[in-house]
Amino acid sequence: MALQTLQQAQELIQRAKRILIATQENPSIDNAAAVLACLALMKKLNKTADVYLPGCDIAHLPKFLPNREEAR
Repeated sequence: MALQTLQQAQELIQRAKRILIATQENPSIDNAAAVLACLALMKKLNKTADVYLPGCDIAHLPKFLPNREEAR
């Protein structure tokens, strides 16, 4: 069953023209890092993706996090 779910996710990502990656309001650094890691994966797959981190002060995220300047 899990493999079927993974296959469905892969198909959805492949068919998507644009992907929104979001998290909860006022995310922790771990939440923000996970979202930014998903963005890095989407870029490797040549997908257009937007990141939404509601209530997060992007300037206070650690500078080593990839793609942090693309978060909104």
